[in-house]
Amino acid sequence: MEFGADLGRGFKAWVVGLVYAFPMILFYLPILILGLVASDSGEQSMAVVVAIAGICFGFLILLYGIVMGLMLPAAYARVAVEDSIGAGLAFAEVFRMVKNNFVTYLLILGGTLAASFVASLGSIACGIGILVTVPYSFAIMGHFYGQGYLEAKGLKTL
Repeated sequence: MEFGADLGRGFKAWVVGLVYAFPMILFYLPILILGLVASDSGEQSMAVVVAIAGICFGFLILLYGIVMGLMLPAAYARVAVEDSIGAGLAFAEVFRMVKNNFVTYLLILGGTLAASFVASLGSIACGIGILVTVPYSFAIMGHFYGQGYLEAKGLKTL
């Protein structure tokens, strides 16, 4: 396999991830804008408004983050298999895959969180261990995404 082709597939996955993250960015903008306004005004009442907005929009970010955590593995798998951005952005098909195999994608979400925890363990050895744990965790997540895709398509899994 050529490095350029791998880089192209990675870029396609990055674009899909960015599109799925766009609503989260929109939920964060009011917090950012209100925070900037509050820091300039210096009023105590504005700090309360920022805190309330932060809690409300933070809750929306949390909810959407869970939805995104369920949807992205299916979208990434579709990008990898079909080698197109459009496959990952076929929201109806991705949603259908997740809805029809909800338990599978919930397990993938849990496995992804566990793999992320494993990745952070590398920082214990003065950061050197990250060179091993981060690639290992990405391999685990890729395996989960592939197995979830095979399960969703009704193909044989390992």
